[in-house]
Amino acid sequence: MVLMRVTVLNGRDLKDLDPPTGHDLSDPYVELWIENKEDTVMKTEVKSHTNNPEWNESFTFDCNLHEKLCVQARERDNEKGNSDDLIGCRFLHIESGDVVVDFGPRGRVNLFIDYSL
Repeated sequence: MVLMRVTVLNGRDLKDLDPPTGHDLSDPYVELWIENKEDTVMKTEVKSHTNNPEWNESFTFDCNLHEKLCVQARERDNEKGNSDDLIGCRFLHIESGDVVVDFGPRGRVNLFIDYSL
């Protein structure tokens, strides 16, 4: 087992997925968890009205090096009764250092990951 710390640094060019409102700005947040361990879900704050959020929030997980980290960017949906919109989801092998999670045309999230044995 290792102790892994993931810092969600920021997002870049995250797309607004709501119907056109005239402002094209998103209300994004990031969810992280270890694959097949949904009880480990951690979530950043929602950053309102931005496509380039700054989070700088750190989360710690107990995991094995062979497990994968799930990184999911979502957009809060302010419409009553609607679920939040998925910007993108990626499963990553656990590695240390700067990590860019690329969601293609929907933007990217920048992380820093470090761990100790």
